[in-house]
Amino acid sequence: MSKLTEFGKGLRKLRIERGDKMKDMADAIGVSVSFLSAIETGAKSVPMEKVETLITYYDIKGQQASQLHSLAAKSKAIVRIKVRPESRQLVTAFARKVKDLSPSKRHAILQILEEE
Repeated sequence: MSKLTEFGKGLRKLRIERGDKMKDMADAIGVSVSFLSAIETGAKSVPMEKVETLITYYDIKGQQASQLHSLAAKSKAIVRIKVRPESRQLVTAFARKVKDLSPSKRHAILQILEEE
Protein backbone atom coordinates (compact mmCIF):
# COMPACT_ATOMS: atom_id res chain seq x y z
CA MET A 1 0.00 0.00 0.00
CA SER A 2 1.42 3.35 -1.01
CA LYS A 3 1.01 6.72 0.59
CA LEU A 4 1.07 9.78 -1.59
CA THR A 5 4.20 11.84 -1.09
CA GLU A 6 4.28 15.61 -1.41
CA PHE A 7 6.48 15.15 -4.48
CA GLY A 8 3.93 12.79 -6.03
CA LYS A 9 1.15 15.29 -5.37
CA GLY A 10 3.21 18.12 -6.83
CA LEU A 11 4.13 16.08 -9.88
CA ARG A 12 0.53 15.14 -10.54
CA LYS A 13 -0.55 18.76 -10.11
CA LEU A 14 2.13 19.93 -12.56
CA ARG A 15 1.12 17.31 -15.11
CA ILE A 16 -2.55 18.20 -14.89
CA GLU A 17 -1.89 21.96 -14.97
CA ARG A 18 0.16 21.52 -18.13
CA GLY A 19 -2.60 19.44 -19.71
CA ASP A 20 -0.41 16.37 -20.09
CA LYS A 21 -1.50 12.77 -19.89
CA MET A 22 0.66 10.35 -17.96
CA LYS A 23 2.07 9.00 -21.22
CA ASP A 24 3.11 12.52 -22.29
CA MET A 25 5.05 13.16 -19.10
CA ALA A 26 6.48 9.62 -18.97
CA ASP A 27 7.79 9.95 -22.54
CA ALA A 28 9.20 13.41 -21.80
CA ILE A 29 11.30 12.19 -18.88
CA GLY A 30 12.14 8.77 -20.28
CA VAL A 31 10.23 6.44 -17.97
CA SER A 32 7.33 4.04 -18.41
CA VAL A 33 3.79 5.09 -17.58
CA SER A 34 3.72 2.50 -14.79
CA PHE A 35 6.93 3.91 -13.27
CA LEU A 36 5.56 7.46 -13.46
CA SER A 37 2.36 6.27 -11.79
CA ALA A 38 4.42 4.64 -9.05
CA ILE A 39 6.27 7.92 -8.51
CA GLU A 40 3.02 9.89 -8.34
CA THR A 41 1.49 7.47 -5.84
CA GLY A 42 4.61 7.20 -3.70
CA ALA A 43 5.29 3.54 -4.46
CA LYS A 44 8.66 4.50 -5.99
CA SER A 45 10.95 7.43 -5.37
CA VAL A 46 12.00 9.65 -8.23
CA PRO A 47 15.60 9.44 -9.45
CA MET A 48 17.13 12.91 -9.05
CA GLU A 49 18.20 13.01 -12.71
CA LYS A 50 14.51 12.70 -13.64
CA VAL A 51 13.76 15.76 -11.51
CA GLU A 52 16.30 17.68 -13.59
CA THR A 53 14.72 16.36 -16.79
CA LEU A 54 11.28 17.50 -15.57
CA ILE A 55 12.58 20.96 -14.73
CA THR A 56 14.19 21.30 -18.14
CA TYR A 57 11.27 19.84 -20.11
CA TYR A 58 8.65 21.99 -18.39
CA ASP A 59 10.98 25.02 -18.27
CA ILE A 60 10.50 25.37 -14.52
CA LYS A 61 12.44 28.21 -12.93
CA GLY A 62 13.21 29.79 -9.59
CA GLN A 63 11.15 28.96 -6.55
CA GLN A 64 9.07 26.30 -8.31
CA ALA A 65 12.26 24.46 -9.37
CA SER A 66 13.65 24.72 -5.83
CA GLN A 67 10.39 23.42 -4.42
CA LEU A 68 10.42 20.44 -6.79
CA HIS A 69 13.99 19.61 -5.71
CA SER A 70 13.02 19.93 -2.06
CA LEU A 71 9.95 17.71 -2.42
CA ALA A 72 11.97 15.09 -4.29
CA ALA A 73 14.64 15.08 -1.56
CA LYS A 74 11.98 14.68 1.15
CA SER A 75 10.40 11.78 -0.71
CA LYS A 76 13.81 10.08 -0.82
CA ALA A 77 14.02 10.26 2.97
CA ILE A 78 11.00 7.98 3.23
CA VAL A 79 11.78 4.26 3.19
CA ARG A 80 9.00 1.76 2.64
CA ILE A 81 9.44 -1.93 3.23
CA LYS A 82 7.08 -4.85 3.41
CA VAL A 83 7.21 -6.46 6.83
CA ARG A 84 5.73 -9.73 7.98
CA PRO A 85 3.41 -9.28 10.95
CA GLU A 86 5.70 -11.31 13.20
CA SER A 87 8.63 -8.98 12.41
CA ARG A 88 6.80 -5.67 12.73
CA GLN A 89 7.75 -5.03 16.39
CA LEU A 90 11.43 -5.69 15.69
CA VAL A 91 11.51 -3.48 12.59
CA THR A 92 9.63 -0.66 14.31
CA ALA A 93 11.94 -0.72 17.34
CA PHE A 94 14.98 -0.69 15.07
CA ALA A 95 13.64 2.22 13.01
CA ARG A 96 13.06 4.27 16.16
CA LYS A 97 16.50 3.60 17.65
CA VAL A 98 18.87 3.38 14.65
CA LYS A 99 19.64 7.12 14.55
CA ASP A 100 20.85 6.98 18.17
CA LEU A 101 23.10 3.93 17.77
CA SER A 102 26.84 4.40 17.86
CA PRO A 103 28.76 3.53 14.70
CA SER A 104 30.17 0.43 16.41
CA LYS A 105 26.69 -0.83 17.36
CA ARG A 106 25.41 -0.18 13.82
CA HIS A 107 28.36 -2.09 12.42
CA ALA A 108 27.77 -4.98 14.83
CA ILE A 109 24.08 -5.19 13.90
CA LEU A 110 24.93 -5.07 10.20
CA GLN A 111 27.40 -7.94 10.66
CA ILE A 112 24.72 -10.02 12.41
CA LEU A 113 22.22 -9.31 9.66
CA GLU A 114 24.67 -10.15 6.89
CA GLU A 115 25.61 -13.54 8.38
CA GLU A 116 24.51 -16.54 6.41
